Amino acid sequence: RRIAIDFDRFDLRRRPPAVRPPTLVLHSTEDTAVPVSASRALAAAAPSLGWTMRYVEVPDMEHTAAWNADPVAYEEHVTTFLREVLGASLRAKH
Repeated sequence: RRIAIDFDRFDLRRRPPAVRPPTLVLHSTEDTAVPVSASRALAAAAPSLGWTMRYVEVPDMEHTAAWNADPVAYEEHVTTFLREVLGASLRAKH
């Protein structure tokens, strides 16, 4: 690991936040800073936690390099997610 964080102790499945907004998780499979297994596990547990979560895995990229793999696809994931979440928020206010 490049950073000194014990990700086994930082488990949002065991201690989810009180507020769980819709969340988009983009994770690179070759990430050596943050284990991809943690994001996979959180995304799998999200429904049972009452947490709306979309998980996108980007193959063969290192930490923070997901955009570099396919900028168009990355931006589409982000803009689609925001459009869906903000659209739902706007409809809920009326």
